[in-house]
Amino acid sequence: ITFCVIMFAALQMVRNWELLSNYAVENTLSPYTLFLMWLVYPVIKLLHELGHGFAVKRWGGEVHELGIMMLVLMPVPYVDASAASSFRSKYKRMLVGAAGIIVELLLAAVALIIWLNIQQGLVSDLLFNVMLIGGVSTLFNGNPLLKFDGYFVLADAAEIPGLGVRANKYYGYLIQRYVFNVQSIESPIMAGGESLWFIVYAAAAFVYRLFLMVAITIFFSNQY
Repeated sequence: ITFCVIMFAALQMVRNWELLSNYAVENTLSPYTLFLMWLVYPVIKLLHELGHGFAVKRWGGEVHELGIMMLVLMPVPYVDASAASSFRSKYKRMLVGAAGIIVELLLAAVALIIWLNIQQGLVSDLLFNVMLIGGVSTLFNGNPLLKFDGYFVLADAAEIPGLGVRANKYYGYLIQRYVFNVQSIESPIMAGGESLWFIVYAAAAFVYRLFLMVAITIFFSNQY
C-alpha cells in the first residue's frame, strides 16, 4: 500500500510539476513559510525516527534511547537504532536504515495528494511544508554519498562496515605507500573487492560534497 501511494503521488507530481514548481519558487523562502517549516520539521523528524525505532522492534531488536537534540536552534528528535547492527540479515539492517526515508516519502505523498484537492489556506500551507521537507530531506537523506540513512543502507547492501571512513583511509594508505614509500603501513582492505568500492566511493563523495557546497552558495547568493 505504501509503495502504491508513493507511486501515485509521484505521477501526480509529474502531472502538476509546473504548478508545484511555481508555488515553491514564490513561497518557499517567505518568512511565513519558514516559520511553518520550523513548526513542521520536528514533527516530521519525530515520525522519521519512530520509523527507525519500530523497524528495529519489528525485527526483534531493542531501542533504549529516544530524545531531542538542538540543531541550529531547532529541536530535532533522535532514536538510537544501533541495535540493528546485530541483525544477521543485511536486508533487515537495510530496512531499518531505509525506514525513516520511507516514512517521509509516505508523508510527502499523502500531503501532495491532499494539497492538490483542497483550497489554499493554513492547512494547504502546512501540507506544502510537509511535501517540501519530506521531498528535500529524502534527496539528502537517501543519498549514499552523504553520511545519512542512504549511506548506511549502501554500506549494509555492500556488506562493508565503515565504508566512508575506510574509503578515505584507503586513499591515505595509497599515498603513503606508493608516494612516500612507507613500508610499514597496513591497508584497510579486509576482503576482496573492497579496493574498488573504496576508490569509487571516496572520489564520488568528495566530488558530490564539493558540488553541493558550490550549488548551495550560488543558490543563496542569488536569493539574498
